[in-house]
Amino acid sequence: MRLLLAAFLLLSTASFGQNKKNQWLELKSFQKLITTTYKAADRGNFDVVTANVDTLLQAAKALKASTIPITYKYDITNKTLTQLVTDCHILRGAAKEKSNNIELMALVSGANDTFKRIETECKKEEE
Repeated sequence: MRLLLAAFLLLSTASFGQNKKNQWLELKSFQKLITTTYKAADRGNFDVVTANVDTLLQAAKALKASTIPITYKYDITNKTLTQLVTDCHILRGAAKEKSNNIELMALVSGANDTFKRIETECKKEEE
């Protein structure tokens, strides 16, 4: 009986730990940053975009390096994360080269759209 109780507690703890892992903290961090950057660009404040490009690229790389939770489709998520890092790298280059606001807006929108695919297309359907 004690063995059965111990096994139940162990499984319950493992389940709880998995739920915490499914929060994907790197995704939440990137989401805050891309949202702030996109909204600023949409309002015409490209100084925020220029100020955030290095941090955005670092956050995209951290997200790519993190463990993909089991609630996401691994292959498509991995490919989309690679695209997100590429998008942020291109955005950073354009900002450093002082590209015009129209180009910066297009690049921020592209990175934002790629991120949104992670939140929608990459998630496994709930059973």
